Amino acid sequence: MTKQDFILNIFRYYSRFVPKSVLQDHFSQPAVSRSAGYDEMVADIMDQGENNVIDAIGAFIVSSNEKFVRDSVKNARGITLFIEYGAFSYDSTVTDGVSEKMGISVCSEYNMSNNDNLNEALLMNNCNNILNEILEQMQTDQTDLDACALKLIKFPANIVPIIPELFEGRMGWTALFDNENSVK
Repeated sequence: MTKQDFILNIFRYYSRFVPKSVLQDHFSQPAVSRSAGYDEMVADIMDQGENNVIDAIGAFIVSSNEKFVRDSVKNARGITLFIEYGAFSYDSTVTDGVSEKMGISVCSEYNMSNNDNLNEALLMNNCNNILNEILEQMQTDQTDLDACALKLIKFPANIVPIIPELFEGRMGWTALFDNENSVK
């Protein structure tokens, strides 16, 4: 892994949970305006196995751009997997010298005018189950990885409910945590 690959590795890793049809729709950049490496990254992602795919996921967003996220969430249908990367810290004097703040959100459309408490509980339970499935897979993958290369998640993760008014009317859960990468 090179220093420049941290964000791409985030994108690549979490795409494994998303159905191929959703990913294919996601990759819509016109050929004339694609950044270098775009086609290779798409091919790499589409060639991943489907062992970890969660069929219920209907939208995939990886961004720290507030407007892009807001527009994408607003237009999403069904269950959305949103990966937010944030502040990085860098210390070249230690092996796991790159740490980043991460958030994984699993949310669904929610219309308060035509939902009751039971329907809300079912929706929240479904989103929580999907989020926990991803977190459990991260733990499994982390155990299987070379200890010097990557810590997908530094436990504990804080799991908080999504406030619909702040997330385009969506409800669900967000896991907040740090991950660590090797700089050596």
